[in-house]
Formats: sequence, structure tokens, C-alpha cells
Amino acid sequence: MSIKRFYISFLVLLYAVDCKALTVAPLEMVLISDTDLTTKGNKSLALNMLELIQEKSKTPFVISHMLATPTRAFKLIKRSPNHCMFNLIKTPEREDFLLFMHKPLSIFPPIRLITNADSSLKSPFEFSQLKPNAHLKIGALKDRSYGHFLDRALQNHRDLIYLSSQSNSSMSLLGMLGKSRLAGFLEYSSSIQELDTNIPFKALAIAGNSQPVKGYLACSKASTGTEIIDTINEGFKHPDIERQYRNLHQLSFGEQEVKLLEGSFNNIFDNER
Repeated sequence: MSIKRFYISFLVLLYAVDCKALTVAPLEMVLISDTDLTTKGNKSLALNMLELIQEKSKTPFVISHMLATPTRAFKLIKRSPNHCMFNLIKTPEREDFLLFMHKPLSIFPPIRLITNADSSLKSPFEFSQLKPNAHLKIGALKDRSYGHFLDRALQNHRDLIYLSSQSNSSMSLLGMLGKSRLAGFLEYSSSIQELDTNIPFKALAIAGNSQPVKGYLACSKASTGTEIIDTINEGFKHPDIERQYRNLHQLSFGEQEVKLLEGSFNNIFDNER
């Protein structure tokens, strides 16, 4: 091979190596949920927001999905550097092993007591409406936080609570309600309205529980988890996010319930201006 041909081949090889070095592989996020997010109709508000941020982000990232109960998800996330969960309430206990995004990915109207349409339970619901030896209990999800007020109420009335650890928790608890195996269960009314069910239900306000609930994306406290959260935080600052954030909440909850969230929206985005 002539020196000239060797030199040209060397330059071509060097250019190829440089191009490969400049091509950054996208971050890979494994999003754990107790509901199959790949099923048609299961794309939640938080997932819509996450995909919007993915579209606007300067740093490319890809999302894959994993189905697991919250109990198993927390175990996985402690040992997996790129695993994340969403719709999480931020608590000091969780911040010990999870890194949360700065702003809530979604905000929900207060959690309700979902009960049969013909239930004798009244709104606003109080646990005192149930007898201590009642056969029917209130359903809740194991290892899920319902906010400080309700978490404390659940602790104080443990004898009245049935804790479920099943996947697709809302559907499972709704099925138990339909078979009259529960007096009711804790959930967002919008989450139940999205389910394909013929079970007639009503959503009761809970006395003392009037605050909206902030749901965050949280990832492993590993270096990859930190990169993912930094990317999401940066993408959330995109100028289009506020308008889309408000619109998606409006579509999810309707005009009446979204009014309860206006103050929270303003607090989130006033700091971004």
C-alpha cells in the first residue's frame, strides 16, 4: 500500500472513530408500574407528561416499562441504577433511597373513598362511620403513601383496613367492592372513571383530607438515576410545558376538579418565570 493510500485510509478510520465518539447513546429509563402501561387506554396523565418532556428534552432518553407491585418495585429500584417509579408522594423515608424530580410530574385532586353507589356511608367520610368489628373493611394498597393525613389515619385504624399487594390494584380493589367484600377503598375518582367496568360506584370526600396530592417521578440514587432526574428537571423548564401541563390536567379531571389544583399550578410555574 502506498503512503498516500495508507494516509487516506487512516483519515477515514480516524473520522469514523470521532463520529462514533460524538454519538451519545440515549439514557435508558426503566419505568416500574403496577399497571401495564403498554395496554391501550392505560396511558396515564403522568406518562403523557413524561413523554412530552422526552419530546422536548435536549438530552435523549428512552423509556421501557416493567410491571411490578409497589413492594417489589421498591426492592428493585434499590439495586437497579436506571429504574424509576412515578406518581409517588414524596416522603422522608423514600428520600433516603430515591432521588425525586424537583417538580411534581402530576397533581391530583384529593383522594376519595370509592364505595358502592348504594352504600350507606356518607360524605364526607369519617372512619367513625365504620364499626370496629365490621365485617367489611376499607381497602388500601400496601406500601403506597396516601399523603401524611391519610397515612396517619390508616395507622390509627389498622383494624378497619384491608391492605392489598396485588398488581393492577385499582381494578383488584374495585372487583372486591363489586363482590361486596369491601366497604370501600382509597383511590382518585379519576383513576376509577378510566377503568372499563360496569360496577356502579360513588366517590366520597374524606373529612380532613382536602389537599391536592403531588405525584413525582423518582429514580434510583445511582449515577444513572441522577442523570435521568437531571434530564427530566431540565426538560420540565421548556416553555411549552406549562401550557401542556395545565391542558393535560384539564382533560384528565374536568373543569370542576381542576379548579382545586389552580393554586398548585401557580406555585409550580411562578418559580419558573
